Amino acid sequence: MSESRPKIIRIDHTLVKTLVVLLVLKLVFSYLLVEVGWWQRHLTPNDIKFNPLGIPKEIGRNLEYLMLPLMLLYLAKNLKYARGLLLSLGLILAMLLLNLATSFYTGKGILDSMEYTLKLAAPVLFFCVLMIQHRKHGFNLKALLLGLCWLCVLLTLIGILLFDPSYNHWRNWLPVYFTGLHTHNYLLVGVFIGFSYWLYLKRQYLSVIALLTGGFLFLNFGYQIRSALVFLLVFMGAMLFSIHKTFQRLILRLVILIPFGLLAFVTLSPSFDWNKYSSGRITMYEEKYEMLQDYTVADFAFGKGKGADFITTRDWWYDEKNSHNDLLTFLVENGLPYTLLFLGLLLSLVVQQRRPRMLVIGVVLGYLATSLLSNGITLRPLAGYIVFAALAFIQAYPTLETVPKSGRIRFVISKRKLSPSNE
Repeated sequence: MSESRPKIIRIDHTLVKTLVVLLVLKLVFSYLLVEVGWWQRHLTPNDIKFNPLGIPKEIGRNLEYLMLPLMLLYLAKNLKYARGLLLSLGLILAMLLLNLATSFYTGKGILDSMEYTLKLAAPVLFFCVLMIQHRKHGFNLKALLLGLCWLCVLLTLIGILLFDPSYNHWRNWLPVYFTGLHTHNYLLVGVFIGFSYWLYLKRQYLSVIALLTGGFLFLNFGYQIRSALVFLLVFMGAMLFSIHKTFQRLILRLVILIPFGLLAFVTLSPSFDWNKYSSGRITMYEEKYEMLQDYTVADFAFGKGKGADFITTRDWWYDEKNSHNDLLTFLVENGLPYTLLFLGLLLSLVVQQRRPRMLVIGVVLGYLATSLLSNGITLRPLAGYIVFAALAFIQAYPTLETVPKSGRIRFVISKRKLSPSNE
């Protein structure tokens, strides 16, 4: 082997290790960004109370400016190994070009116009880096993911033991460690996905069911962020569908019956206040419908720029709020073509293999659900890194035989095996 070949390999490894270290630092220092809202204004923020070294609270976000160039450098260097990933990368490039057009059309700053794309693209780029490193050098994604997951578990426990309670929907909840209430919950969903898939590979199906059920109960009674719960439910459905034919029949029936059940509930409960239950989203959607009525063809093509989605309503009268729906936000601020490209990007993650796997579909659909129901993972890159690391693990190791032996997980509930179905 020539001397240049080991140098090339070392460069790849150095870039990936640097990215992992930066991600770990982002996770560790994310607690500094936890905000104290109006109803908790008597509390001392984490960046003051738990920051003896005086570390800047924005350090975690600023590390993104190091990670993005490193990921782009790695991908440019290894583009020929990006089979199946080129469509995703091309769609991200097209979204950035549309951002330039939006900036020119609205007069808003270029970086402001690109902000959404950079946030949603960073975890996808990380996913691409991990996939290429695995294909090219046999990088152990299992050890990486389990290490990140255990770190997140440790940090979550530290937050619960030391930090003040979080606050949402007029009551206190468990403390959070990772940036904020929604990011913390989305990130933990990624952790549950990672652990459950490793157990799934080992055919410990009862352990998988117990873990996902316990995770759902923990998130529900600890935080009750509904979009995160829906994400986990979607993935649980995909996991159960992959485990056994009995679950397949049950899930197919539920898919058919749930819409009829909702229709019956709406018909029989006309007094139910959907707007109150959705925290004012119905009012917001009505306002955005009125706003879009005045859009010109050019407005639909390029959007009205960053900030156009933030308005006050009779339900959110105390502050400007956005749509709490990422697709609607993209439509208002970036235009219809951009929104369609985003949906195409998610689809490209599913069709990277000739036969899309049910668990990959479950992750992508759950991810999309968070954007449809709230400000989802799309614009929360810290959670996105963990979710897409889990997705890379699922994509890279379709069977137990392909998984390296190092980095074993020791969590076992039952060794009983069910008869799996083929995905």
